[in-house]
Amino acid sequence: MGTWRHTYRIEGEDRIDGRSHPIFINNGGYYFLSTLVVFADGRLACPEPFDLDGLRERLASGQLTTEVPPGARVSLTGLAHWTVAEQTSHVTAEGLVLEVLDQIEALAGRPTSSQRCLQAAEDFLAHPDEAHRDALRAAYLAIPAHERRYVLGDMDLKDRPLRVLITAPGGEIDGRPVTPKDYAQATAYFAERKQWAAARESTPE
Repeated sequence: MGTWRHTYRIEGEDRIDGRSHPIFINNGGYYFLSTLVVFADGRLACPEPFDLDGLRERLASGQLTTEVPPGARVSLTGLAHWTVAEQTSHVTAEGLVLEVLDQIEALAGRPTSSQRCLQAAEDFLAHPDEAHRDALRAAYLAIPAHERRYVLGDMDLKDRPLRVLITAPGGEIDGRPVTPKDYAQATAYFAERKQWAAARESTPE
């Protein structure tokens, strides 16, 4: 979520916090780099206001998009324009919608998909049965796909301890079978992580 910037709007005497994210507007094949704004009350804007269903409709129609095809012209109004030679998009339309949902939850003070997933991991470790594993797997898949390797906040691990817990015995991760040793290491990782969190909370600022 590093590309989201803080913003807000004023309604009467109320300040409603929001966050903004770059996005492309497709105007008949000519693309404009614009800004999608998400507010805590679920209102969105780019530039006119709409809701989450409106975002889905605009993404489905191509009016708003996270990617621009090679050969297309792109404009940053009043500053520059260019022709795309090649492009790699890191966020799909579905991923953006899930990210927007997370932003709304965060702005409203509710747990995001990553936080719900970490709670599901704790629940599974406390009750390591298939029902809790299924709940953990569903929580992990509810996270935007482009963020699923960084839920634990460690780019080197790429969420491997979490993915080990999600994988049923005999399954594979990245083409390699998950072994009892993998499970022991994953369990130990989460136990250490819990100790780190407890130590941080007990350390006075």
